[in-house]
Amino acid sequence: MADTVPDDNCRSLRERYRVGQIVAGVVVKHREFGIFLDLGDPNCLGVVLLPMIEDAPLASRRENDTPHQGEVRLHAGYPAYPAIGSTVHCVLNGFATLANGNAQPRLSMRPSDLARVSDQHSA
Repeated sequence: MADTVPDDNCRSLRERYRVGQIVAGVVVKHREFGIFLDLGDPNCLGVVLLPMIEDAPLASRRENDTPHQGEVRLHAGYPAYPAIGSTVHCVLNGFATLANGNAQPRLSMRPSDLARVSDQHSA
């Protein structure tokens, strides 16, 4: 019996992007734990988890922080999420394997991560 390799639901993204690269995605879902982005492959949505949205620790957020125009805040003290349909730039941190065996791109939109990657490519 031949060994089989499960179909990689993120193959097209793995071929197009490399870990550490800045990618653009369209916000398609808000969840309490983060946001989902369409990176160009409907079979493989990327996720930006809550701690990877901004540099400020969640515990340091004030209850009365107000989102910028077009942003959404699900709960007081949570970071503001970009509006559904908006395009955001993120750093591809890697691919996680989910319980169902599918891969999922893990992303960061922290300004410090974007600046670090930009600085590396301009040096």
